[in-house]
Amino acid sequence: MTASGTILGAIARHAATRPDAPALIVGDAVLSWQALAAAIGGFADAAEAAGVGPGMHVGILCAPSPAAVAAFLGTVATGAAAVPLPLSLRSEALAALIADCAPVLMIADAAAEDVLDRPADILIRPGKGMPFAGGAARQDPYPPESAFNIIYSSGTTGQPKGIVHSRAFRNDHAARKAFDFGPDKRLLLATPLYSNTTLVPMLAALHHGATVQLMAKFDASAFLAIAEGWRATHTMLVPVQYRRLIDHDDAAWRDLTSLELMQSTSAPLAPDLKADILARWPGRLLEVYGLTEGGVSTALDARAAPTKLHTVGKPTAGVEIRILNEAGEPVAEGAIGEIVGHSPWMMTGYHGRDDLTEAIRWRAPDGRIFHRSGDLGSFDADGFLTIQGRKKEMIISGGFNIYPVDLEAALLAHPDVAEAAVVGVASREWGETPVAAVVLRPGKASPGEALLAFANARLGKMQRIRAVTVVPALPRSSIGKVLKGELAKELGGGVA
Repeated sequence: MTASGTILGAIARHAATRPDAPALIVGDAVLSWQALAAAIGGFADAAEAAGVGPGMHVGILCAPSPAAVAAFLGTVATGAAAVPLPLSLRSEALAALIADCAPVLMIADAAAEDVLDRPADILIRPGKGMPFAGGAARQDPYPPESAFNIIYSSGTTGQPKGIVHSRAFRNDHAARKAFDFGPDKRLLLATPLYSNTTLVPMLAALHHGATVQLMAKFDASAFLAIAEGWRATHTMLVPVQYRRLIDHDDAAWRDLTSLELMQSTSAPLAPDLKADILARWPGRLLEVYGLTEGGVSTALDARAAPTKLHTVGKPTAGVEIRILNEAGEPVAEGAIGEIVGHSPWMMTGYHGRDDLTEAIRWRAPDGRIFHRSGDLGSFDADGFLTIQGRKKEMIISGGFNIYPVDLEAALLAHPDVAEAAVVGVASREWGETPVAAVVLRPGKASPGEALLAFANARLGKMQRIRAVTVVPALPRSSIGKVLKGELAKELGGGVA
């Protein structure tokens, strides 16, 4: 890919051909393509003056803002790797990530600086205007194999790992035409900048000249109002956000007919929620299943496949997926095993962790590298993939394998249940036994005992749930993944 075909090259081209058209909106701040290119160049000038260059890392700890986007892309323009960091972490956990990536420069906004254990090198103050301006539009002449960014995984368990994406990965990924972005499209996002959920569509939209609007914080009422008033054409949300939108009182009367493509990722989108979205809004609903590490990727065009809402669709273009047994051998059609995948878009590796990089890899007989997902799944006769849960979350009770997703589906069949999560807890009798937490729909008051009886009546003898607890909310990561490790600790007490 030539420098002009990169994300930075595309932004420079838009700035030259459509200088005054809107590129980026956050709150009341609107940056034209010319202003965005100048801000990226201005940050790169400042960073280079501070000694930043190829092969280095720049940490970014900011809420979504024009300055934060300029800092991210301006870092890339210096040849360094941008490292957006999670705002939601405690200071000790954040310090561990900073020590891991060793940034030569730290960018923070005023709120984020409070959780840093070191002063920010550049402090962005909201409402104080664009601190970076006046720079020339930048290209990306650096080696394709060099690092574009490091994204720390939002995994549900364990220490986050630094996922390194090369410039080839990011630039090629953004250049794809899979989502029909163009100068007349408007992408509305309400997830954090440190999440791949945000970066994938944002970078693709900027590459193809679409206008991007970022919400500094998700609020269902505000999202519905912006989507209607701005006539958004595209969005990417996580399932818990779709649930809050559907359940919000404003959803019934807000006009979202401008939405052409609604994407969902990060966690499973329940079949009943997919059906509710399709009934409520007329656009395409695309559920995307994949890894931030790359390699594994499927998509379900829900409106085009209404009988497959329980699946995550088929492998996307260029992706090969296999299902493996414990011995690393492909399984028969319909059998459950670990999902592994190979594609043109795969991470360089985990930063500083060659051992973990090797552990995620499975090598096919022809030598190609596939990424292990850690998820269990199966293909049906039509080639649609169904997720059966996490490999590490599989419950072994009395010697039988129990897949939490089957038990969760039984609970979600109850009309009062909005969300359900099943985990295994220690049992003297069975080794492990399944227990569940559920969140009820607004205004419903079904007791746990009734839900337990309802679900167990639909499950096999060896699948039966031991206890159901009604909770106000499931513990989640900052981008909506259920933290089953935390849930198991909460539900594990008192179960024999």
